[in-house]
Amino acid sequence: MKCMNATRVFVGIWVVFTSVGGLACTTQKAELPGQKLTEKLSDSKPLPALRHITILGTNDIHGAVEPSKNAKKEKLGGLALLSGAVRSIRTAQNRKYGNAGGTLLVDGGDQFQGTLVSNFTEGKLLFQAMDLIGYSAIVPGNHDYDFGPEGWLVDQVVPGHPDQNPKGVIEGLASSVRFPLLSANTYYKASLRASDGSQLEGTKIASAGCEVAGQKVDFSQGKRPSFLKTHTFIETAGIRVAIIGLDLKHTAATTTAANVEDLCFRDEVETYLEVRTALEGQADLFVAVMHTGNSGNDFPLTRFLEAMTKNVGLGQEPWVDAAVAGHTHAMNRVIVNGVPGIQSGSNGTEFGRIDLVYDSQSKKVLRDQTRVFAGVDLNASACDPVATGPNGFCEIVNGSVRFDDVPLIEDPSMIRMIAEVRKQLGPVGDQVVGVAKAAIKRDRINESALSNLLTDGLREATVTDISFMNTGGIRTDIPAGVVTYEKVYEVLPFNNRGLSVGPMPWSTVKLLLEKSIKTCGQYGALMQSGLRIEFSKTCDATTGPVDLNAKLKKVVRLNGEVLLDTASGVEVPATQTFLVSTLDFLAAGGSGYTEFIGTPVLQDFGIVRELLVNHWLKAKASNEWTGTIDGRFVWTGP
Repeated sequence: MKCMNATRVFVGIWVVFTSVGGLACTTQKAELPGQKLTEKLSDSKPLPALRHITILGTNDIHGAVEPSKNAKKEKLGGLALLSGAVRSIRTAQNRKYGNAGGTLLVDGGDQFQGTLVSNFTEGKLLFQAMDLIGYSAIVPGNHDYDFGPEGWLVDQVVPGHPDQNPKGVIEGLASSVRFPLLSANTYYKASLRASDGSQLEGTKIASAGCEVAGQKVDFSQGKRPSFLKTHTFIETAGIRVAIIGLDLKHTAATTTAANVEDLCFRDEVETYLEVRTALEGQADLFVAVMHTGNSGNDFPLTRFLEAMTKNVGLGQEPWVDAAVAGHTHAMNRVIVNGVPGIQSGSNGTEFGRIDLVYDSQSKKVLRDQTRVFAGVDLNASACDPVATGPNGFCEIVNGSVRFDDVPLIEDPSMIRMIAEVRKQLGPVGDQVVGVAKAAIKRDRINESALSNLLTDGLREATVTDISFMNTGGIRTDIPAGVVTYEKVYEVLPFNNRGLSVGPMPWSTVKLLLEKSIKTCGQYGALMQSGLRIEFSKTCDATTGPVDLNAKLKKVVRLNGEVLLDTASGVEVPATQTFLVSTLDFLAAGGSGYTEFIGTPVLQDFGIVRELLVNHWLKAKASNEWTGTIDGRFVWTGP
């Protein structure tokens, strides 16, 4: 296949757009900035049979543009160090293999949402930096839809705002960079048809999976957003690499719902196989970049690789040669039937690497020569043990870290770029909000000091009976010491709005609590203020990520009123009501808590982060935090 349409030429890169069987793609024939060209168009010198392709992967950076420090006070991560690492590995590849080597850099989603210095520019800083580092392609991820229309404190369309496009930020970012945003499984609901050609009701199309109960969906005429491509081709080392992107099928439930209500996200395996089949014979290597991955007790990355390699033992080549995953913030090195998949943590402190050797004569990957590294620390002064040893690529020489015998040096241009944005922030982030007497920690499925602090603040600020917040929206711990606005921003980087809703009947409150206690990690728990709860459940290999048999045993209000006690048989009437405060994200059914939907909204208190900060600043006596828990969410099972 030749991509011959709508050519756009940039400095140092040719990008060609085409349509292949309805699939939007890009082709890049050159290395990106920071890389030496490994293949000149005029080169006629024969290349050796073996080609060496290195795939570098990041995921879930979440705006961590600046370095952090580990327990040893060693510098970890940051874009300046990432840029230096990529440059070292590219340089080494070029020295060792010349035109027979190539390096790709991809990201598995959720790039910019998470820190004040990143969100202040609504992702522009992050995307400009990624462009300079030389990313080949990225997948957006669910949180890349959070910003909605342009305006850093407006994350969904509101009357009178200048930007009425719910995807204004992500569309603008996509048009500002040279790498493509890939998501083959993102469709406009209105474009989908039933298999008989009839129109489907948009309200009946499930956002997760693009499914319609009792009907088969025809995706052949489905339309995808124009700022997304299904795949891209990279030509390097004399071969063509196809990169296919996949977003999380549960994206709509894990972002601001209003921004994606016109979209659905098709099953990842089904979509990949369809796109991959259409591209058969058009590339030598196939790489999947996906915003889904393994967690402690759920394994979608492994299942994906199993589906791609299930007939390998019968002589069929795999449908994919490597996968870079994300979303769960886990570190995983997975190899299924010789095909590797990697995830490398979160917040920009690690990266992953896959080295493939492709035999251009047999047209096959020499899988016994594949090297796989996941979750490699980006450490300015030490080598991560996973990248050392005879088969590794990191070593210390004369006190300096070297990747593939090339010094690891921070990129000074990246440091300057970030410093400029820091200047723009001014005193905004330095405002003192409180003091943490000890570290205030979070937990995904259990009671934590941080969830207690936040839900208590929400209930007090809104004067309600109960407040609910989802643990998935609590993004980092608070260290001991002075707590600034910037630290609170990192804890609550999403512009979710605080709402009071009600009257909410006990029957709905009970359903919410029952769903919360069932999770063993598949989804975040729902934490609350205003109640004391006891429950039993089992979380082990037999139950998996959810314990469907978890039991709610006792629920008591702070005033001592017993709402439920299974031991004594006491339970209040299902119709007894409560005034509840929560987030607009949850009120719309976010994180799967659809039980909220339908409860009337009584008042909008504005962005919940700003609401809490103002509440704490006014309540001087309550802005010193101890980091202890009080037993409001007691798990009595194993």
